[in-house]
Amino acid sequence: ALQSHQAHDFRRFEDTIKEIPEIVECYATGGGVDYFLRIVTIDIDHYQRLIDQLLAADIGIDRYFTYIVTKPVKSFTGFPIHTLLMEDE
Repeated sequence: ALQSHQAHDFRRFEDTIKEIPEIVECYATGGGVDYFLRIVTIDIDHYQRLIDQLLAADIGIDRYFTYIVTKPVKSFTGFPIHTLLMEDE
């Protein structure tokens, strides 16, 4: 979540995030948090160093939450276009 919600605050955060290769996905969200990031690092130490860098970069981060994937239950394999089109029939 960002500290402030002015257009330039979002732009500053997003411009920085786009340049970090470990951040493989970033979604702006509504309702409680401002962004959801998918971060891939070699280990938890690397992750923590990345978070520390983001906080030190002064890009407006107010708070963050960390959730670690322990096992994949269902992974994205593509959009179910065929199934969705069949529902219209």
